[in-house]
Amino acid sequence: MLDIDPVEDFIPFDINAGSAVQLELTHKVNRKLTAPSALSYRIDDLTNDHRQVLDWTVVPTPGPENTITVPQALNELFTRVDTDRERRQITVNVTQTSGTVVQEIFIYEIIRIFNSDTQEI
Repeated sequence: MLDIDPVEDFIPFDINAGSAVQLELTHKVNRKLTAPSALSYRIDDLTNDHRQVLDWTVVPTPGPENTITVPQALNELFTRVDTDRERRQITVNVTQTSGTVVQEIFIYEIIRIFNSDTQEI
């Protein structure tokens, strides 16, 4: 589980192209699980001119623990031949009940999968 209070540096990780990603977020204030008053996120492609992959998406009723799922369709590579990986950024905005906004950044790389004949799968 990732604790979004206090803000930590981004945690990079890799996934295979066409795979879903899940972020499990735990929201704590003063070390106590607390539901935020608002939670939203967006996804950007950092490899191809910071292309927006998904606009700000609101989690309707955030709880103290939330899962953000990025479906496999959003984790396809935009470039077809010239690279074997692309970098994505998930930006999460949390509004605490006090009104304080905490922003967290998660970075991951999508890796192209090749078969033994070096053809893309």
